[in-house]
Amino acid sequence: MNRRASRYDIVTFGEGLIRLSPSRYERLEQATMFDVYAAGSELEVAAGASRLGLRTAWLSKLTDNPLGRKITNKAREHGVDTSGVCWVRDGRVGFFYVEPGSAPRATQVIDDRDRSAFSGVRSGEIDWSFLRESRLFHVGGTVPTLGPACADVTAEGVRAARQAGCLISVSLDVPVDAVPDGQHPIPPLLEYADLLVITEAAAQLLFDVTGPAETVVTALQARSGARVVALAAGRLRTPRSGTWTGVVAADTVYQDRPYDLEVIDASGTLSAFTAGFLYGYLTDGPEKGLRYGNAAAALTHSIPGNLTWVGEEEILGQLQGEGGKLQR
Repeated sequence: MNRRASRYDIVTFGEGLIRLSPSRYERLEQATMFDVYAAGSELEVAAGASRLGLRTAWLSKLTDNPLGRKITNKAREHGVDTSGVCWVRDGRVGFFYVEPGSAPRATQVIDDRDRSAFSGVRSGEIDWSFLRESRLFHVGGTVPTLGPACADVTAEGVRAARQAGCLISVSLDVPVDAVPDGQHPIPPLLEYADLLVITEAAAQLLFDVTGPAETVVTALQARSGARVVALAAGRLRTPRSGTWTGVVAADTVYQDRPYDLEVIDASGTLSAFTAGFLYGYLTDGPEKGLRYGNAAAALTHSIPGNLTWVGEEEILGQLQGEGGKLQR
C-alpha cells in the first residue's frame, strides 16, 4: 500500500454523463417523464470513495452548459474536487438511457455519447499535476475505447501517474463490442497497473479465463501483471434479484460471503465495488478492500441512480450482520 503524504488519496479520469430513465418503470417509447442522474464510472468511483472518507479529485472534459454544470455540482455534493475539469464551449455532454426491466423483460441501456466534448479530449488539456499530489490514479476501461485521442490521453495520464509515484488502478467491464478483435486498448496499459478490478464477463472476453472465481482471479493476477486483482462476481437471476460477491488475489486469495439482492437499480454497482475496494485497500489492505467493496456494491443495488449513496456506517452494519434491522 502507498501511504505517502498527499493532498488526494485518489484521482480519477473519465467522462461525465447524464443518464435518463423512465420514472415509472415504463418502456422508453411510452415514457413521458424521466429521472435524471449524473453518471460516469470514474466520477462514480471518486464519489463513492469520498463518501467513505477519502480525499478524491476527478479529471475530465465537459461542455460549459447547464448539463455539464449539473454533473460537477453533483460531484461536489459528494465531496469530489472538480477543479481539474477542462471546460469548453464546443461539443456536447454525453447521454445514456436506462430502461429498467422486470422478468421476463431485461433491462436495456442505450448510449448517446457520440461527438461529446470528452471524446475529443486532446493532449495538454488535462492537468496531470493533480497526480503529483495523489496516492492513487484510477481509470476505467471505457475511456480509451472512445477514440484514438482518448486512448492517447489515457496513456499520457498513466505515464504521468507512474512518474509521480502513484499507484495505478484500472477497472475493466464489458461491453467492448465496438472495438475490433485484438485491438482493445486496455490490455497494453495493464503493464502499468498495480491494481485491477474486473468483472467475470470482461475476464472471459479479454483474457479467455473462466471457471470458479478463485481460479479466475489467480489466473488474472498472473496474466495481467497487476499485484492485486479484484474480481466482481455479481449475478442477476432476473433483473430484480440475484447475488453479489467478489474475490481478491494479492499475497493470497481472499474470499467473502455472498449477498442476496433485491434489485432496485444495478447501474453503478461495479463503481461502488471499486470505490469500496480502493478505500479498504488504501486504509488497511486487500482483505478490508474486498469486504468494503462487496458491501458497497450490494447496498448500491438497492438505490436508484449510478452514484453510491452509501456511507461507512451502513457498510459496517452489513459487515456486522445488522444492515437489515430497523434504524432509528
